[in-house]
Amino acid sequence: MPNKKNSSLSQAVILASGVSPVKAALERAGQDWEMISSLAGFDPLVDPEPDDHISLRKLISLYELAAESLEDDALGVQLGCEAPAGSVSTFDYLALSAATVGDALRSWIRFQGLPSNCIPLSLEQQNDDVFFYWAVSDAFGPHAQVCGWIAGFVANRICRLLNDRTPPFKTEFTHGAPQNLQAYEKIFGSEIGFNRPCNRLGIPVSLLEAASCSSEPNLYRIVEKLAHQE
Repeated sequence: MPNKKNSSLSQAVILASGVSPVKAALERAGQDWEMISSLAGFDPLVDPEPDDHISLRKLISLYELAAESLEDDALGVQLGCEAPAGSVSTFDYLALSAATVGDALRSWIRFQGLPSNCIPLSLEQQNDDVFFYWAVSDAFGPHAQVCGWIAGFVANRICRLLNDRTPPFKTEFTHGAPQNLQAYEKIFGSEIGFNRPCNRLGIPVSLLEAASCSSEPNLYRIVEKLAHQE
């Protein structure tokens, strides 16, 4: 009888948009892209299109290997924060064109299957804060870099919606504290926890009603229609 867990992991995919930034970071540092990408299971001579879906396991491995090679355990969080607008295709534009911060986050929950079929997302209010949750199975092995990428990406998009204003984040990760803690604090501030039960990023609940500075109602309707079709 086949192992259902292994079968599920082998079918886990994610958008390939995260590959090119890692390649660029490695090449800037003079690292061997071909060797590192091969170790992660990729064909180094084939650059996937950003909208392609690729193996989540391979992408996790690529990020961990790249962070080790670059000796920067905050690589993922920095690349996520630096992701340009539209990097995550339709999923990204759902947030960037939404009317409010709350609409943006709720759109991500509604269409969470667009970037990956194996990273569940949720939104939960706790007292005066609302938390955005994401989870990556421990069965994939070490995955601090991909979790960091997600957190950096979400934090950056919230700041963009608030006209580049950084809210008082409350951030928690399941992985241990990085050596490059300064990079995390630059993005999230000082209220960060590690070795916690879940990955989550919190903001004051009052910000859910904050108007987005990049709101485009017509574009949102178009993007939402596309999201239903994908």
